[in-house]
Amino acid sequence: MKIAGADPSSYAARKRGMLAAGVLMTAPGAPMIFMGQEMLEDTKFDPQPAPLDGANAASNAQVRAFYKDMIRLRRNLDGVSAGLTGKNVAMTQLNDGSGNKVLVYRRWNVVGDDAMVIANFGAKKYTSLRRGCPFGRDLGRTRRLRCDQVRRGLRRGGSDCRGGHCGGA
Repeated sequence: MKIAGADPSSYAARKRGMLAAGVLMTAPGAPMIFMGQEMLEDTKFDPQPAPLDGANAASNAQVRAFYKDMIRLRRNLDGVSAGLTGKNVAMTQLNDGSGNKVLVYRRWNVVGDDAMVIANFGAKKYTSLRRGCPFGRDLGRTRRLRCDQVRRGLRRGGSDCRGGHCGGA
C-alpha cells in the first residue's frame, strides 16, 4: 500500500487504505489484496519475495484486525452480512461534489438479506445519512454494515466492524 509513501503507517494512510479495503471487501467479485497489505507492508513487489516482516504485523495489529473483521463480514461468518455473499449490487447514492464524496451501495443475494455499504471518501463528517437505505422492505431482516474506524478506535488500535439493523440513519 503506497498511499503515503513517506509514512505508510500514518493515521491518514491507514484511514485511506482501510477505506479502500472496505470497499474492496464489500464489492462483488473476488477481493484481491497484495501480500502484506493487511499489515502495511511497504516493500516493493519481487517475484522471489522475502518473508514478511513480523514487526509490521505487531505494530499494525489494528489494521490486521480490520482486515479480519472485513473478511468475516464478507464471508458472513457471523450470520449478519448474507447480502455480501450475493452477486447483486445497486448503487443507491453517489455524492461527488467538492468535499462531499459519499458512495452508498446495496449488496444482496435474495430479497431481505441486503447489506448497505456507505463509504465516505471526503473530509466532511456525517452523523447521519438519510438516503440510500431500502425502506419499504422488511427492516427487521435488512442489515447494514458498520465500520467506524475514526470513532471507535483506529487511533487507539481497535477495529469496530459488525453487522447491525438498518434503521432510520
